[in-house]
Amino acid sequence: MALRAAGHVMECAKMADVLSTYSQWKKRRRIRGTLAHGLLAPHWDQLVRRLAHQGYCWTSTRRTIEISKPFAAYAEGVGVLSASGLSEELVERYLKIHRCRESRCCLSRLMAFLRAHGVVPSVEQTVADAHRSPILRAAGREEPCR
Repeated sequence: MALRAAGHVMECAKMADVLSTYSQWKKRRRIRGTLAHGLLAPHWDQLVRRLAHQGYCWTSTRRTIEISKPFAAYAEGVGVLSASGLSEELVERYLKIHRCRESRCCLSRLMAFLRAHGVVPSVEQTVADAHRSPILRAAGREEPCR
């Protein structure tokens, strides 16, 4: 029991360290400006809290942000107006153009966070939507009118 409690204390300390480091990092002039604007601006703090709670270290958390920022800029460039317009398909298109060793992993973390917070639909919902008839999709209906 004492080992479990000690592990929990270390886990909480690690989480606090990530949150503290993030708090200091986002105050830097060149960082503050880039986090304050764009599709993901309202989500950075929650994303960091979630990753810290899941046990990610500061370096992994920072890289997730650093890779997600240009992805969000790319999304805006192709006409996405809000974070709810991000999709796995858009991630795949982005990854074909911007290859980085960590990109897939970091963007998977981002999309998992956005799904968990209801910002983007679940993968299952996206597949279900793809199978609805185009006419029903356009009308916003699940089934034909009776």
